[in-house]
Amino acid sequence: MPQEIVWLDISKNDILNPKKEVLARYKHLQWLNIEHNCLWLTEKEWPSRFFENLTKLDTLLMKDNCSKISYFTIKEMKYSKECFYGLSSLRHIELNGLGGHNFEEAFEASNSIEVLVFTVDGGYCFLNSIENDTFKIFQHLKNLTLFNCNIIRMENGAFAHFNDLIFLDVSENPDLTLSVLINITYDLQYSKIQTFIANNLHCQQGLSWILRIDHIKYLQNTSLKELSLAGNRIGIIEHRLTKYLPKSLKYINISNNPLMFGDYVVEGDFLSNLERLNIDHTERDGMRRTGCNYNSNSCDKVGDLSVDETSNEVSKTYNFYQLPPKLKSLSMANKKIYLPYIGNFCGFRPTNSLTHLHVQGNLIYNIQEFSGFQHLEYLDLSNNFCFNITKQAFQDMTGLLFLNLSKNLLGKELQRRNREHVFDPLHNLKVLDLSYNWITVLQKDLFASLSNIEHLDLSNNELESVTFDLSTALRLRVLNLSSNKIVMLDSKAMNFLDASREKQLSILMSNNPLQCTCQSMKFLKWMRASSHKIFQDREKYTCVFTDEKRIKMRNLGHIIFSLERQCMSFTTTIVIVAIILLIIIIFVSFAIMYRYRWKLRYLYYAGRRIYRGYSRILESGCDNHLCIRLA
Repeated sequence: MPQEIVWLDISKNDILNPKKEVLARYKHLQWLNIEHNCLWLTEKEWPSRFFENLTKLDTLLMKDNCSKISYFTIKEMKYSKECFYGLSSLRHIELNGLGGHNFEEAFEASNSIEVLVFTVDGGYCFLNSIENDTFKIFQHLKNLTLFNCNIIRMENGAFAHFNDLIFLDVSENPDLTLSVLINITYDLQYSKIQTFIANNLHCQQGLSWILRIDHIKYLQNTSLKELSLAGNRIGIIEHRLTKYLPKSLKYINISNNPLMFGDYVVEGDFLSNLERLNIDHTERDGMRRTGCNYNSNSCDKVGDLSVDETSNEVSKTYNFYQLPPKLKSLSMANKKIYLPYIGNFCGFRPTNSLTHLHVQGNLIYNIQEFSGFQHLEYLDLSNNFCFNITKQAFQDMTGLLFLNLSKNLLGKELQRRNREHVFDPLHNLKVLDLSYNWITVLQKDLFASLSNIEHLDLSNNELESVTFDLSTALRLRVLNLSSNKIVMLDSKAMNFLDASREKQLSILMSNNPLQCTCQSMKFLKWMRASSHKIFQDREKYTCVFTDEKRIKMRNLGHIIFSLERQCMSFTTTIVIVAIILLIIIIFVSFAIMYRYRWKLRYLYYAGRRIYRGYSRILESGCDNHLCIRLA
């Protein structure tokens, strides 16, 4: 390699015991990644001054994930004296957290490190105890990550000397418990902290906790913008706690906590600059401990509270909830929120600025009327077992652009005639998702008012045809009809889709039992001929012939040609057979009439006499004489 290179990545190469003189050749390096090797497998102490010739190096990534090194060996390993000497330009370093964590010996006092990352991702981390002088050598630190480092104790004062610290992540250290926040926030009160992440500091099993004012009160006068306390089994938030949060906060993440309904839902006015709030619940598929050590002496253990996680029904005490005035995004997904009705008792005060609302994965059965959503642009109501929706449901959402109603039970509801105007207020809607709703048929004018719709998803339903009119949806770009029961479209449906649009319409119809028969010939020709639409992934469509033979529709022209010949022969046969049958019927009819011609004539005159009756003699001009009339 040329010695002038400035960027070098030799990670994942199983490098064992590298030589100092080899790396010393590349004095111009500014970025170096030597992660995922077995650098010093046989050494309990890393070599001294290994990087001293790399005076221009700015970033060093050396987390070492070596499966050959045992758990106990890593805990005993330490950095050598003067290990990182000579790296005068180094600002960003990512390391294993060795058990010795003797940083004052390994780094120069004049180091310029601003970003320091210890994480189990890509290596090992066993810092165990963080004392008030553990990181004292890093005077210029601005970004510190201690992710999943098996920390069981954190002293008061551990971060007090980081006046320039703007980012701190102590997540995935469940032995600390939530009470460690008192020590951490006390140290951060005079810092320039902007992002503080303390996720999963508590065991996932066991009692829930109260998030108390004492845990966060020292942050009140900081410039904190992002706060994350996800996965800490927080059951209750102490009354008026939001008053002690810094006014500078723009994002709060308290997801994956078994929060109960409480007064905090009406205390949003204290967070005057908050823009995003995440309180949803997602299943963790990563690291999860079944047991935690709570024997640390550095943290107060008060604040336990037993909470029934299933008791999450929203109270009807509050009719309207106060949101922070600048809040734009609110996520409450998968919280098991039970709302038998969203109606007049549920909504937000109209002074809010909410534009994005995520409430998927709850138990919202009936949607009667939303209120306080004048600025809403994005709404996700999917996977809520919803089976009822009224025509007033969206009347307060005239600015809505995205609506997801998928994975509900709206099939029967949307086919009712009095529900055909349910989407009428949504003149600006661009995306509508109605997939997975057991829909069999839709009213003709259901989408008549959606003049700006661009993407309509009706996939994974029970539709057999297009009964709804889309001729007014001139901006429609994508129509997803895949995974339904459509065998072909009739002339009326084809006319609905044939309207000239601003852009070519892309139709998805995969996983439908499409038929290639004489009856579907017109539909197949329409699929091939129209210039206003394109059938996306048509080569993956499967077509079924009358003999149950299935074929991919890669060459639609050949299929149509074969059907034309087949149908033409079939038509000729039908005509010939019909003519022969007609001749036979006529011949048999004449033969029968000739054979019984006298009986037929007798029956004719007999019926005629019965109809006209007998003539009276006096009317014939014979008076008292016998008259004989010869016929």
